[in-house]
Amino acid sequence: MRYYMVADSAYIYEVGVGLSGEEISEDLYMEIMDLVRHKPAPTETTDYRLTVSLEWEPYQVHPVDPGELDADAALSIILGEA
Repeated sequence: MRYYMVADSAYIYEVGVGLSGEEISEDLYMEIMDLVRHKPAPTETTDYRLTVSLEWEPYQVHPVDPGELDADAALSIILGEA
């Protein structure tokens, strides 16, 4: 089996099995998957991203304003229908 990850110089964006991304060892894949299973719980204002040094880094998220566009309205804007 071929294990891979997609990352930049700071963060891991994707891990999986297949032909995508940079090939990694099964051991590294299993280590990353264990970290993913034990990701810290997000809060209303903080979530976490996995660094290439295999540490969870907190980052600020902004609460969604209920007055913001729903998916259908956003798609209409993108398609130039609004």
